[in-house]
Amino acid sequence: MAEANRTGILAKAQKRLSRTKTKVLQTFGKADKSTDESFDELVQKTEKQQEVAQHLQKEIKTYLHCVRALGQASKSLATAVSQTYEEEWTDAAEVKKSLESVDLLWTDYQQNVHEKVLDVLNDYIASFPSLKARIAKRGRKMVDYDNSRHNLAVLQTAKKTDEAKITKAQEDLNESKRIYEELHKELCADLPDFYNSRITFYADIFQKLFGQESILHCELATISDTVNTINEKLATEFLHFAYKPRRPLSQSVSDNSQTRFYATLNSEEQELNGESSPKHQPLSASAIQSTPSRQQDTVSKGHFYSNEDEAKSPVRINGSIDNKEEPTGKTRQLPQHKDIDDEEEERVPENSIYEVPGGEEEEEAEAYQDNPSNRPLFEPPPDALYQVEATHAYYGEDEDELSFEAGDIIYVIPFENEDEQDEGWQMGVRQKDGIKGVFPENFTRQL
Repeated sequence: MAEANRTGILAKAQKRLSRTKTKVLQTFGKADKSTDESFDELVQKTEKQQEVAQHLQKEIKTYLHCVRALGQASKSLATAVSQTYEEEWTDAAEVKKSLESVDLLWTDYQQNVHEKVLDVLNDYIASFPSLKARIAKRGRKMVDYDNSRHNLAVLQTAKKTDEAKITKAQEDLNESKRIYEELHKELCADLPDFYNSRITFYADIFQKLFGQESILHCELATISDTVNTINEKLATEFLHFAYKPRRPLSQSVSDNSQTRFYATLNSEEQELNGESSPKHQPLSASAIQSTPSRQQDTVSKGHFYSNEDEAKSPVRINGSIDNKEEPTGKTRQLPQHKDIDDEEEERVPENSIYEVPGGEEEEEAEAYQDNPSNRPLFEPPPDALYQVEATHAYYGEDEDELSFEAGDIIYVIPFENEDEQDEGWQMGVRQKDGIKGVFPENFTRQL
């Protein structure tokens, strides 16, 4: 038995040496080389087919890894939602039951894709090594066939011919040719069939893959619709518990209001002493009535005298009674609004003053901050960044917020102190009347 093994090893070594010698001779053109371009094209297609299948296999493995992670994340989210949803809330048992089924859906989907897609693709790829081994064997037998042809040609062209060697070489040539042609014929039949079978194979693979994915999404959509319907019912039943936090006032606007207050105090003292400020003239009743936006802001702080008699009523200034008549054409307004009878004398607290529009503001800010006539701004303020258009109506809740209607144009200006700017809020000036305030950015669109 050892002798037989030794003989077999020597025979294989001799064949390899003979094939190597033939390839060298073919490289230098000393021996003929068999070629088949159509077969070589089939081999290239098979190699390309294997590369595509291996790439798809790699991506499906990555996809399943992500599905596993997504399923775990979905399970964790469903658990958190279930723990958040309290027992006394609407249909709590049904919500928790629906959320528990999410984990099962992801587990079933992952298992089905692995068994019906990835395992089938692995078996398909496993058929390539045996097929390529047959192609390699056919290549070796082709070299043997070329070697036999070369040996026979050398013996036939020798100066001294040996019939016995020529006969033996002819027999070797016939045998090598038979083996080579059998392998070649089988491969020429199998390779095209195997290459064309990829169409139906991938169609089945994709059908299973996307079919399972469709089932998963449909089931998840059903659960989502159920839970969403229950939460809509929950929100309706507990609507009276809604809470809306209030945004803190902007410090910069408060500082401006305080500055205007003291500027107004100085202006009032000058007018009560018979002096008049040429820069800030009080508004007449007709001017106030023609500007509803400004009038609304004034009424929130006080009220106007409606006739000449009330304008002559005594008022208390710094603890003393002043019967000085109002100059003709000028209308005063009180800081606070009080309801009084016709016979009762109207008085104001000590240390209070009449409010006069305007103040000792910077010249640049007067174009939009204090606009006594409520006239529209025909040009943007000097520090305007850009302008926006209101897409929805907004009614401010705080005194520093800017109210507007849909379609109003607002010039956006920078905050005096950037640290006081809240996220999602901008400082702006309304174009139609020059009133300034903060407003929510998501109620507008930039032009």
